[in-house]
Amino acid sequence: MDYNSLLACFKNFITRNRKNIMDYNSLLACFKSSILLTDKINTFLSNNQQKQSVTQSKIDKLRIILYRRMAQISLSIYKLLPVSEEEYFSLTSIASLTRVLIESYKPFYYLTIENIPDEEREFRYSFFEASLLIERHNMLQGIANTSEDPRLKPELINKKQEIINLPYYKNLTGTTKIPTIYQSVFQSLRDTEMAGPKKTPGFGIDLMRKLARNGCYKNDNDIFLERLEYELSKTFSDEEEKHLKSRFDKFFTKLMSNFVHSSAFAISMECDSNFQLDQEVKNYLSQMISCCIFYLNIATYDLINLYQIPLDDALNQELKKAMEGSSVFLSILTGKATSDAGNP
Repeated sequence: MDYNSLLACFKNFITRNRKNIMDYNSLLACFKSSILLTDKINTFLSNNQQKQSVTQSKIDKLRIILYRRMAQISLSIYKLLPVSEEEYFSLTSIASLTRVLIESYKPFYYLTIENIPDEEREFRYSFFEASLLIERHNMLQGIANTSEDPRLKPELINKKQEIINLPYYKNLTGTTKIPTIYQSVFQSLRDTEMAGPKKTPGFGIDLMRKLARNGCYKNDNDIFLERLEYELSKTFSDEEEKHLKSRFDKFFTKLMSNFVHSSAFAISMECDSNFQLDQEVKNYLSQMISCCIFYLNIATYDLINLYQIPLDDALNQELKKAMEGSSVFLSILTGKATSDAGNP
C-alpha cells in the first residue's frame, strides 16, 4: 500500500462518522500500534541517514528530534496507563503528558512540516533560534541567580540583523498584504528597525515577549484544523470550524489543564476514584489515549509522505490498527462518541 492508498483508508475511517464502539483495552492496543510505528519509522530514518553522505540540514535534524520527542512522550504515557482496575496510577501524570504531546506537535508542524516556501521556513526557524537564545539566557540567569548575561545583547543584535537580511523579510517589507500570523511580529521588528540601531539595537520589548512563546505564531486550534482539512481533503465551513474549535478547547484546554494546574475537578477525580480505574476515569483516559493516537499518527503520516517511506505488509498492518484509534478522537470532537470514550 502506498501513501495515497493509506491516506484514502484514513479518510474512510473518519468520514464514516460511525459511533465509537471501541473499548478501553482496544484503544490501548491501537496506541501500542502507533508507538510501534514510530520505532519502525525512526529505524528507517536512522538507517537511511547512515547510507547517505549528505549532512542533515538543521530543519531535517529538528524534524527528527521533535518526532522522537513525541514518540518518547507517547511511550511514557503508555507505560503509565493502567491495564486492570486493581492498579494504582496517576491520572494527573497521564493528562499532563498528553497536553505536552499536543504542544509538541505545534513546532513539529509549524517549523518543519507545513507546506511553505523554503524562504518562509528559514524565516520561521530564525525566530525559533531567537526564542532559544532568550530562553537559554533566562534559564541560566535564574539558575545562577545573576543579572542579565552580557552575552545576550550582542547575540540578539546579530540574530535581528540576520532576520532583517533574510529574503522573506525583505519581501514582507515590500508588500501591504502581510500574512496574519506575522503581522504583529513583523510590525514589532519593523518598528525597532525604523527606530535605528542606537535606540533599539536588538529586539523591542514587545517582540521579546512574543518570542517567549518558542517562536511559533500559530495556535493549537488552527494547526489542528489545518491538519484535519488536509487529511480529509475538505474545507470546513465557518460553523463547522466554530464547532470543532469549541470541542477542541473543551478537551484540550479544560480537561488537560484541569490536571496540569491541580484544579478542584482534578483533585476530586483522583479522590473519588482512589487513583484506580473506575468507569468515569476510564472515560477520560479513553479520550486522552485517542488524542495521543491521533497526534502521533498524524506526525507519522507526515514523515511517511515527506520521506516517501516504503510500506511493507507488517507496517501496513500496524498502520491500519493505529488508524482505528485516530477515528475515535474525531468521533469525540464531533460529538458522536459513545462507549468508554464519551464526550468531553
